[in-house]
Amino acid sequence: MDVWRRAFVSAASSSVRFETVDVFSSHKFGGNQLAVVLDEQRRLSDDDMRRIAIEFGFSETTIVLPPKSEANTAWVRIFSKDGDEMPFAGHPNVGTATVLAWRRSIFGKEVR
Repeated sequence: MDVWRRAFVSAASSSVRFETVDVFSSHKFGGNQLAVVLDEQRRLSDDDMRRIAIEFGFSETTIVLPPKSEANTAWVRIFSKDGDEMPFAGHPNVGTATVLAWRRSIFGKEVR
């Protein structure tokens, strides 16, 4: 999987980190595009999340939030390019897991 851009997105006067990846590909601009937004400070509203997904225009965008339970590493929400939230989707889970593994830790927890 190839990361082809890392940057920041501004929402509600806050900045959050995001990475875009090409899932199921070994080269840039191949496979399935995915935006992984890391909302580590929980600054984004539901509406912000929907708008960010629409802005990216990829088939899916994930928002990584602090876990709801201490047993988990993170809480991941998936949004379609139309801003609709999805309960599950394959390549967003694979891509988000890979981005988190590359980071090695999030929310003070090691990612394994």
